[in-house]
Amino acid sequence: MNNEFQHTLNQAENYYQAGNFIEAEQEYISTLKLKPDLIRAKSQLGLLNLWGNNFGEAESYLESVLESRIANDDSPEEAVEIAKQLARCYLRQSLVEKASEVLDKSIKEIGEQSTEHLTHLHAQCALFNNETYFSIEGPHRSTIPFLTRDPLPIVDGSVNGSDAVQFLIDTGGSELILDTAFASTIGAQIVGRSQGKFAGDKTADIGVGKVNSVAIGDFVVHDVPISTMDHSPVSQKVFLGRPIAGILGTGFLMHFLSTLDYQNQYLRLHRKPDHPRSVRETLELDSGAYQFPMWLVNSHMILAKGSLNDLSPTLMFIDTGLGGGAFLTSQSIYRNASVPMDWKAAYTGIGGGGEVQAIGVQLENLALGSGSTGLNKQNLIGIALKQEMDIFFGSLGFDLGGLISHQFFLDHAVSFDFQNMHLIVH
Repeated sequence: MNNEFQHTLNQAENYYQAGNFIEAEQEYISTLKLKPDLIRAKSQLGLLNLWGNNFGEAESYLESVLESRIANDDSPEEAVEIAKQLARCYLRQSLVEKASEVLDKSIKEIGEQSTEHLTHLHAQCALFNNETYFSIEGPHRSTIPFLTRDPLPIVDGSVNGSDAVQFLIDTGGSELILDTAFASTIGAQIVGRSQGKFAGDKTADIGVGKVNSVAIGDFVVHDVPISTMDHSPVSQKVFLGRPIAGILGTGFLMHFLSTLDYQNQYLRLHRKPDHPRSVRETLELDSGAYQFPMWLVNSHMILAKGSLNDLSPTLMFIDTGLGGGAFLTSQSIYRNASVPMDWKAAYTGIGGGGEVQAIGVQLENLALGSGSTGLNKQNLIGIALKQEMDIFFGSLGFDLGGLISHQFFLDHAVSFDFQNMHLIVH
C-alpha cells in the first residue's frame, strides 16, 4: 500500500504542478482513499474546488485543514493561507459574515504570525453585512458603450453619487480599484494599507475598504469592496493624461455574467440567470461560440488552457489589461517557442507599480484551447519584460504559460461564466 500511496500522491503532485487540475483532483481523491487524514491532499482539494467555484466541497476540505493546522500549531504560514482561501470561498458567495468569523477566529488562534493581509481582509469584511454586500439594483441587463477600445477599454461610471468618471476594464485587476486621490474625494472608507507587487518587481501602496455605491450603466451596486492605488502613472503614460478614476477588475465583474465585446465596443452586464444551464440562452450564443473550461485562482486570476507556437498547451492567465499586446510570458518560454527577442529595441512601459523595461516580439501562433476545438490567432504582438515576473517561475505552485490579453480578443466578444466556469469567446 505504501508504494501505491506514494505513486498516487506523486501523480497528483505532478499533474498539479503542470496545471492539469482535472487530473490532479482525481489523483488527490484517490490518495485520500488510501490515507484519509492526509492534510496535503485535503488542502489541495480545497483549493482546486475553490478555483472551480465548487463551494460546498471547497468549504469542507478547507475547514478541515484549517482546524487541523490551528489545533496542531505546526504550520502557521499554511494556516494563514488556508484561512485566507476559506474567507475567499465565503466572499465569492457574498457570505461576508462567515468570512469575517473565519478570519476573526484564525487571527486570534494564530496570533502574532497572522499576516497583514489577513488582518486587513478581516477589517474590510467588518464594513459589510450579508444583507447589503454587493447588492445589485437594476434591470436584467445593461449595455455600456466603450468610450475608447484602445489601448484598453474605458467606460463611464459613478461612485457614491459622484459625477461621471472613467473606469478602465482589466481582468488582471483584483476588484474595483479606485485611484487613491479620487477615493478620498468621494468618501471611500479605507481600513488598511500595504505594499502590492507588480510587473518589473515594482511595488505600490494599496488600500482596502468599501464604497457605498457604484453606478455602471443601468445598474447601481450597493456596498462594494474596493482597493485603492495611484492611477496617475497609467493615466499620464498610457492614456496621455486621460483621468482614470478606477479599474473594473475580476472581483467586480464576477458578480455579473459579464461580456467584453471588443468588436462592437461595449461592456454588457447580465444578472446571473437562476439556472446555470441558461447561460448560453442568456448570452444568445450561436453554434460558432468557443467555450473553454476556466478556473478562478486566488482573488482574480482567470486561467484557461492555451498554447504559444508549437509548445504544448498549459494554463494561461486571461489578463485583458495588457495594452497594445496579445501575450506576455517569460524570456525562457519565448526561447522555447523559438520567438526572437531583440533587447536593442527595448522601450519603457508602465505597469501597476511604475516603469518597466520591455520589448515587443512577433508571435507565429497563439491559441486558446487545443486541437480542433481551439481558437488560433496568427501574427500577434507579444511582450517580454526585462525584470521577469515570479508567476512564471513557480510562485503559484504550478506552471503558467503566459498572459493572454487585449489584442487576442479584438475580433470577438469574451464572456465570463462563473456559474459553469466557462470562458466563452464569440
